[in-house]
Formats: sequence, structure tokens, C-alpha cells
Amino acid sequence: MCMMRCYIGVDALSIPPTTDLLNTGRSTSRSYEENAHIHSASWGSTDNRYTGQARAFDTFMSRNQNSDFLVVVAAGNSGTGNTLNTVGNPATAKNVLTVGSHLNSISTMNTVSTFSSRGPTADGRLKPDVLAPGQILNSARSGTNCGLMGLQGTSMATPAVSGSAALVREYFEKGYFPAGVEGEGKPIQPSGALVKAVLMNGAQFVSAAPYGNSQGFGRISLTKSIYISGQTDVALDVDDERFIEDGESRVYTKKVNTTNGCMNTEFRATLVWVDPAGSAFCRNCLVNDVDLQVTNTQTGKTYFPNGRSSRDTVNNAERVIVENVKEGDTFEITVTGTNLSDERQKYAIAFTGCFEIDGAVFVPPETSSAKGSNMMGVISVASTVAVAIVALLL
Repeated sequence: MCMMRCYIGVDALSIPPTTDLLNTGRSTSRSYEENAHIHSASWGSTDNRYTGQARAFDTFMSRNQNSDFLVVVAAGNSGTGNTLNTVGNPATAKNVLTVGSHLNSISTMNTVSTFSSRGPTADGRLKPDVLAPGQILNSARSGTNCGLMGLQGTSMATPAVSGSAALVREYFEKGYFPAGVEGEGKPIQPSGALVKAVLMNGAQFVSAAPYGNSQGFGRISLTKSIYISGQTDVALDVDDERFIEDGESRVYTKKVNTTNGCMNTEFRATLVWVDPAGSAFCRNCLVNDVDLQVTNTQTGKTYFPNGRSSRDTVNNAERVIVENVKEGDTFEITVTGTNLSDERQKYAIAFTGCFEIDGAVFVPPETSSAKGSNMMGVISVASTVAVAIVALLL
């Protein structure tokens, strides 16, 4: 969506002030249900720095009344020749979900589009955050009632992610969590940080370098992000809007259980927090440094996030993937408020893998008595989000 302001008598268009732009569909006079919770922005510039506008986006999202809000932004189309530092403002903001493009076919979906803008940002942060289908797909043709036309760009990929974010919100709001069946769980109003964490947690690496400047966390995959009873082979647990104080550590424990038929060979944990706005054109833009690490208590091995061999002091989204897990492996997931400018910082965290969750009985895909009923609902909604996207759910 590209929102412009038209001035009467003036032959010009301009981007509205950030508060006006992001408040579209939101008002204090509206109920929570009536308010917009996702903003999709298929526009931007080529400025790779943390600009005043990027700062304004982060300022808006860090206000307490906007904790439910997620802004999804196109990375840009300046990456041809694998040109680095081409992700452009406002996609350089810390708290937005920045979207690059991959090809949209079964045989090529693990290929990053050549035009998709590359990171990092000027201050060294990992961008784009995720990828979605933005090439080899159809869109509505203007001037026709039902016509379609082929288009490409991160502007096409971004609405697919926004639609997927809406599905994740619906998953929590309709009580799918944690049992994977609509209405069996208590309805949850998820924060924007949690929706972002769930999507980034399930993202799958493509052929480019893991956590590289072209793919970030990888292409989004709904079937690897959420648990639908009898349909997806991944259990999901979350903790949302939890505060951590400076110097405090909080430990979560997950034990691998495959006796219920779960066959997933990975354990994943993703931490996201809405970081306070930095100074415009900052060189070190992270304000509150929160850290994630995972330890296998059987082997004593500790895993650091984002493919690093030590803690991440740059990004406000951190993911750990442990591969080839075994029955009985026990993981301690530690969240630490390492260096906070504020007294405390709110965060969201998502876990996926084979483990037990209170209030849920894992049903593997092959034993479902209502095969396809739940997932087809997800697929049908996703189909209305973006025509001819075949790679989104894989």
C-alpha cells in the first residue's frame, strides 16, 4: 500500500507525516477489534541509513498503545548484481518486518530474486528480515473487471507477508493456540512483536548464505510457524509481552518428545522486542540489548543466535536453530537483559519443535481424522491474500 496526500490546487503527491500514515485505520475511539493491527507498506527510498523517518516508525511502534501493531515494509528492488546496502528507508527501521523477494514456483522458490534489495543497513543490522514470493506471480490488472497481469517486486512480496501476519493474528484470536483447533484455546490478542517472532521463527533458509544479506531469516512458511492439529508437524509455544529487567535472566525449559508421533528434527526459539527509537543516522542503533541463548543440558553445548558464535549486540530479533535433535534432549532457553538503557524491556518469544505444551495434545499429520479441514481454511484465506502464490505455505 502506498498512501499519498493530495493537496488541492497543487500538482504534487507526498507521503503523509508518519503518525498520520500509521494511524490509518486506528483510533482511540474505536474498539480493539475495529482497529487496524497491521500496516503494509509497498513503498520506500534507496537511503540505506537509519533516517528520521525510520526513527519515526520505531517511535510510533514503541508507544505502549501501539504494542499490538506490526508494520510490514518492502525492502526495495535495488539488489541487482548482489549489491549490498540497498535496503532502503523506512525498511531500515528496527521494529518493522522488512520483506525481500524470492521466486514463486515449486522448483525455484529457494532462489532469491536478483532485484531484491540486500542488507545490511548502514549501521550493520541484518535486513531484510524475511522473504516471500515476489516474482513469477499474478496481480490484478487495472482497467479491467477480472483481469490479471504478471508483476514482480518486493512490493508484491510484502502484502503476502502482511496477509500471513493476519493469519497468525487470527490463529491466536480464534483460540487455535495451543491445541491447534479453533476455539479450544483461550482467545489471545497477540502483540505485533509476537506475530513477527512467529513468522521469523518458522522462516526457512533458501540457497543463499544463512542469515545473509539477501535472505535474513529466510522465506516465510506458515506450516513451519504454527501448529494445526493433524496438519503441521511442529508444536508451538509462546510467551508474549513479558518484561525483562536490566541484568535479569529468565530461563525456559523444553524437552524433546517424539513419542506422540512428532517427527520434526529441529528445535527453534526466536526472541523479538520493540526497541526504543535510536538517534537518526546512528552508527550503533540498538538501544536495549536483550540476549537469547539455548543450551542442551545433555551435551552442555550452548547455541548463540543468528548464526553467531557469541551474543548478538546489533539486532532486536534473535533466532536459534538446533538441528538433529533427539528424543529426550532438554534445552534451556535463556533471555537476558544484558544492557538496557531503560529499567526494563518488553519482549515476545516463540518456540517450535517436538515438545509437550500444557493444554495441548500433539496430533501428527498422518493420524488426522479430519485431514485437510483446518489447513484448507488457512490455504483458502492465503489464496485471497495474493493470487497464485504457491510457495507461501511450504
